[in-house]
Amino acid sequence: MGKDFSVTIIDPERAAEWTDVLGTTTVNVVSPLPSLVNLPGHPRALAFFLDIKLLSGAQRAALVNHLANKFGEPAADVEAAIAEDPDHAVPILDKDCIMVIQNPWRWF
Repeated sequence: MGKDFSVTIIDPERAAEWTDVLGTTTVNVVSPLPSLVNLPGHPRALAFFLDIKLLSGAQRAALVNHLANKFGEPAADVEAAIAEDPDHAVPILDKDCIMVIQNPWRWF
């Protein structure tokens, strides 16, 4: 599903972070519809979820290391959390991005 759904990060700080970690500001997401989430500093926010399954092995490793460093958690714990629920592991705030749907006739 995610190959048809992507977001481009437009917030400058977040865009720099995504570029440093994944080498791009455009990533695939699981759904074109944002979900209501409660994140630290962002209660009741809308977010898309990164499509982890479409990352390369190198991108996934870089993401795990980045999240481990950012949140002060062991990389093995971050990897386990991602593996437990890959479709809801990495939220991307909707206010920080623009959603694009490729092949919309398939979905609407």
